[in-house]
Amino acid sequence: MSRPAESQIKSLIRLLSDDDDKVVRTIGEKLVEIGEPAVPYLQEIEIEHPDMARRIERILDDIRGSRLDMELRTLAIRPDEEVDLEQGVFLIARYAYPALDVSRYVRQLDEMAAELRDRMGTRVSGEETVKMVGRFLFAEQGYRGNTKDYYEPDNSYVNRVMDRKTGIPISLSVLYLLLGRRLNLPVFGIGMPGHFLVKYESDKY
Repeated sequence: MSRPAESQIKSLIRLLSDDDDKVVRTIGEKLVEIGEPAVPYLQEIEIEHPDMARRIERILDDIRGSRLDMELRTLAIRPDEEVDLEQGVFLIARYAYPALDVSRYVRQLDEMAAELRDRMGTRVSGEETVKMVGRFLFAEQGYRGNTKDYYEPDNSYVNRVMDRKTGIPISLSVLYLLLGRRLNLPVFGIGMPGHFLVKYESDKY
């Protein structure tokens, strides 16, 4: 689909003030189909016409959702060995937190890994490494399982796990994996019936 002109987008947006819900719904679907090019104009009108804010916000949410769906599909069709775990978990988090500043959490992970790297040196055994990372995350940093509300959605979003230092086995395991990959550790996720584990696999263990 060719990119619509600015005048076309603005004309469609003006129709969102129509009293006919069917018209508004049809225009909304068209704007979602246009996608990103419509976003700045929608945001502009949202500020200028607060009375239309609710309608516009729904459309913006749908546009964001469509973009995330496309990113997720693109990631999912890659061969398993090419799937970027970190990209995937932050992509999922953006469904719940559209304005998420991913770079902030990436920097935090980088800093945590750098601190661990300084401690580990080059002669630490596999067993010592596993214990060191576990102690760093769960004893020093204070990460823990959410024993009060296992099914709380924020337990599964990596940004909220890092903010609250609280998660569930799979999200805490993902955090371990993200650190492990920064440290070039041979760690892998293992799916078990009802559980998710992290495996350290090395002949040097």
